[in-house]
Amino acid sequence: MLEKEDEHAIEILKSAKQALISNDSFKLKDLSNQKIHTVCCLQDIESITLTILLYALSKLIERKDNLNIKSWDEFIKKINSLFDLSIASLEQNNHQKYRQYMLKTKIVISSSVNIKEYIKEVLQKASINKASKLYELGL
Repeated sequence: MLEKEDEHAIEILKSAKQALISNDSFKLKDLSNQKIHTVCCLQDIESITLTILLYALSKLIERKDNLNIKSWDEFIKKINSLFDLSIASLEQNNHQKYRQYMLKTKIVISSSVNIKEYIKEVLQKASINKASKLYELGL
């Protein structure tokens, strides 16, 4: 039986996959904000990582036309594939694998050739933004 938080993370990841396919940056931001409340309660690295990744992806979608990302569809397929593996890991209650897939997702996002410098800035700003949100919530 899955823990309540694992079920929530699975729901978030499934919704994130759909948001990526439909280029819905608002949905990704909303999912990130939903997850931030979990971070306040649990203070676990998996929730923090997922929150930051979702926020960073929302920013990429907002600016994808300006970034001229040539292989956008390929990029989204890779991210969604890693999200699928993350979901499967949570369903199997394998948190070590889940952490590995979240790390791989971060690496894929940050190493995309066309957006490498931009994504570093986005990930840094996402970390700061979410940290300030945690501070607002009293953590």
